Amino acid sequence: EQFSEPADVRLVVSSIQLIATGHPFFCWNNISSKELEHFYKFISDSSYSGTTIILSGDRHVGGIYMHNLTDSDDIDIISPPPPVPVNGISSSVYEITASSFTHTVPLPPDTPDNFCWNPGGSTSEECDDPDPERIYPYVRVNHFASLTFDWANRVVTADLVSTDATLKSHAHHYNLPDSGETLQSVEIEF
Repeated sequence: EQFSEPADVRLVVSSIQLIATGHPFFCWNNISSKELEHFYKFISDSSYSGTTIILSGDRHVGGIYMHNLTDSDDIDIISPPPPVPVNGISSSVYEITASSFTHTVPLPPDTPDNFCWNPGGSTSEECDDPDPERIYPYVRVNHFASLTFDWANRVVTADLVSTDATLKSHAHHYNLPDSGETLQSVEIEF
């Protein structure tokens, strides 16, 4: 019912990821790819308006994802195109996965090989599961998500921001960011 109401931006909150498809853990694609297809069809419908932003968690790493609703094969994951509203409908849906505030899975040597896509790997390129819809490498320090709405310019800024709760046992392996530092950011037009 709420989706039938006009809106510039819609937030969908899920305990598990919707857009991610590149890993074997809980996500909509691994539980029911038909439901995921139904969701994409639903938000692409001409009677639906607004830009959709999904907030999710349960991965112990952070990530920003974008799914192009018109042609997912044309996504440039290094610098994603902004969603272009057509008749009030955004051509893209974004997902901000913020997990974990206190127990993020770091890169090796502080994590078992089963948390690294490529056993024996030690860098983001070697360890992050391959997912064509993820825009940046995973965030592997404790963090949270922040959304800032600029209604005048019709832009939402989605940030993954570091916390001060990073496990101190990992400090010797990483140049850890300061609490409150923006780690990744994407601007989403609506």
